[in-house]
Amino acid sequence: MKKLKEILVDHGVKEKLAKDCKASTITVRFALRGSVNTDLSRLIRKRAIDFYGGVYTK
Repeated sequence: MKKLKEILVDHGVKEKLAKDCKASTITVRFALRGSVNTDLSRLIRKRAIDFYGGVYTK
């Protein structure tokens, strides 16, 4: 499986994403790194970009 691009977010956003998506902070961390590609990780990545100002790395 190809690794997805990493998403960078501001300080404190991972905890907010975890609460918002009802997931652990470890799940959020792996989702933003692009290490996993599940339905929950896709939701986390989408919300990070759309609502929390996340940006893709090069």
